[in-house]
Amino acid sequence: MVETFAMRWGIEEVFWEGKQLFGFRKVQGWRPRTVERQAPFALFVLSLVKAWYVHQVALRKRSEGLPSTSAMLTALRFAYWRQRINRLSLPRREKCEMLEVVHNALAAAA
Repeated sequence: MVETFAMRWGIEEVFWEGKQLFGFRKVQGWRPRTVERQAPFALFVLSLVKAWYVHQVALRKRSEGLPSTSAMLTALRFAYWRQRINRLSLPRREKCEMLEVVHNALAAAA
């Protein structure tokens, strides 16, 4: 029985992450098709985040293990905002102020 549970642990972890981080638990609609689509979509987005992290971050760092999904999601948010706010988007002073606000907001969002 323990071996069976151990083999299933990865699946249980994915469902937990989907519920906690990607809205798997909180269905936003009441129509049957909406309910049926939300869980697969949440798991798909979770897979995309993990694939992005492995492709863009983990392969470059060559680290031993992977961080938590929350840390992967935070890294993705930072990468997104770094790309959106580049050195030409605002005057330097305004950019520094805005980046500080964005960094604090992103750190709090994790």
